[in-house]
Amino acid sequence: MGARRARVIAQVLESVDVVEPAAIDGQARFGASVTVEDANGQRMSYRIVGPMRSISAHQISSASPVARALSANAPENRVVLHRPKGDVTVTVVAVV
Repeated sequence: MGARRARVIAQVLESVDVVEPAAIDGQARFGASVTVEDANGQRMSYRIVGPMRSISAHQISSASPVARALSANAPENRVVLHRPKGDVTVTVVAVV
């Protein structure tokens, strides 16, 4: 491994906060899957993953605006999600 890559990894490790995944207290957190519903009854589910992870369908980075908006919210909370295709107000349906 190159010296530059080793420095980058060391910097990342120094800035990492270890947290328990998922919803410890019923609130959306890193590692949790959050289901929300918009005013039209359309449901969307997101899994909050780390910012260094490769993102796939229905996964969002914990650093993203959507994940930040969902964080610390519990079922029945209303949240405004700021998305590239426009803002939407949703209700948190489930956190697992």
